[in-house]
Amino acid sequence: MRGVGRIVAFFAPNLATFLQERGMSPAELYRLYGVVLLLSGIAVIALHATYRRLNRADAMEAEEEAERAERVAADA
Repeated sequence: MRGVGRIVAFFAPNLATFLQERGMSPAELYRLYGVVLLLSGIAVIALHATYRRLNRADAMEAEEEAERAERVAADA
């Protein structure tokens, strides 16, 4: 992921310069970058929620497997 950050670090100032030359004001650029930051934050939260849900399912399966193993050991 470091490579993506470096690419963005290179292109963001160049994109800002290009957009300013096309008539976009600094305030509009800040709004644009704010929207991008907001969408990135939402994506991170969504990924975190997905990760937690998957790990919770894995933990529940591990718990059920441990209970089955205990029952088998108790029956033997």
